Amino acid sequence: MDEALGRRLRAIRDEMRFTQKEMAAALGMSARGWQEIEKGSNPPSGETLLKIAALGFSPTWILLEQGPMRLADASSVDADLLERLDRVVQSCYREAGQVLPAGKSAGEAATMYNALPTMVRDLSDDREVELAVEQLAHRLKRRLAEAAAAPGTGKREAS
Repeated sequence: MDEALGRRLRAIRDEMRFTQKEMAAALGMSARGWQEIEKGSNPPSGETLLKIAALGFSPTWILLEQGPMRLADASSVDADLLERLDRVVQSCYREAGQVLPAGKSAGEAATMYNALPTMVRDLSDDREVELAVEQLAHRLKRRLAEAAAAPGTGKREAS
């Protein structure tokens, strides 16, 4: 089995400040069974993953190490980060010499915001988030440059 999976499950136990015995009890399994999962000897069952999810942890993070560790992190919006992304969008349009259509800034910022969990393992890691924001800004600038280079191919709203 993947030892990294065992390390992620250990990180969840550490986050909860549980001993191995306490974690096993919380999941309705033997302490030995939990130890084998943490060591990477046995994968967690689907039932165990569902019980861990019920404790507030993301099965996607557990299995793939993608997105936030906690489910609550995925459902709450970081207003400061969203506002920052909105400023990035406005800056990209200014640098490209293009006029940002009314209302488009929020949509672009929301798209960037939604992409972050797939790019960043830990949204509380400011440096990792900063690098991802730079990459998203680069993608937007490239898209704007391509649209400017091929006028008439973009979609326009009907008036």
